[in-house]
Amino acid sequence: MNDNIQVVNKERKEWIINQLFLSMGFLDLDTRRPFRMLSEFQFESGNNICGSEFIGCALSAYYTPDEDYYIGENKVSISYDITNEEVIMEEQEFYPYVEQYSMEYVKNNPDFKDEVEECLRNIKKRFKVE
Repeated sequence: MNDNIQVVNKERKEWIINQLFLSMGFLDLDTRRPFRMLSEFQFESGNNICGSEFIGCALSAYYTPDEDYYIGENKVSISYDITNEEVIMEEQEFYPYVEQYSMEYVKNNPDFKDEVEECLRNIKKRFKVE
């Protein structure tokens, strides 16, 4: 059973989302760590889960409806284990964060621009973002 506290405060949500992308290396130089998330989320066949020791992100495709942690269809769950907080949002609501942090990553790592943009196109299609 999931005992996490659902975060509803906008500022706290933003902070937790930022922590996720920081932990995945989106603001680092000379790393391919962000591709772990970008690769996982491109296709339904991916693991649909990523994160670090204290914060993780899972797409609803990772769980089946009969599991305790199932969050509904087309949703994203970000769990911050230090405080037992969880942010749940629609994939379409999550995509702008993926795009924003990916473009920040490209600023610091321009050699990966084409690869990042290809990942974003696939994620956008998968999340049904218009």
